[in-house]
Amino acid sequence: MGKKVYLKNFDQHNLVLEYDNYDGSYKIISREFAKQKELNFTFGIFVVVSSNVVGVFASPDGPIFFKNETRVLGSLESTEVKVSTEPNIHYFSLWSNSQKIFDITYQDIDGIDSNPYDTKQEDVDMFSMLASATKKKQFFINYTKNWV
Repeated sequence: MGKKVYLKNFDQHNLVLEYDNYDGSYKIISREFAKQKELNFTFGIFVVVSSNVVGVFASPDGPIFFKNETRVLGSLESTEVKVSTEPNIHYFSLWSNSQKIFDITYQDIDGIDSNPYDTKQEDVDMFSMLASATKKKQFFINYTKNWV
């Protein structure tokens, strides 16, 4: 199951995450460096919150959700994502088989209505997008892909 993957950042175009699915080690590199090295991007996304990296990427077995070194294989039957959107502070948690795997608290994310395409919270907030998307079977189909 070990594989290095390269992921695009959800909200900062210039950042790329090199993530080792075998041991959870990671480093952030520039998009320019990834381009120079002709690295292949894996289908997935990540964000940086404080000093944490959180995201999801496709694998042959389905979506792999991660926060730093912690990762879990998701499935429609076992994965639940929860987001609370209190004013100014938001809370995201990922559950698998009714056990909390990880959580994170994050600040408001600006950008709604900044252009004609970003009209909902899911358009600008990866956590809200995941909470909505993981309720649909198609999300798990889309994140089941052979390694690049």
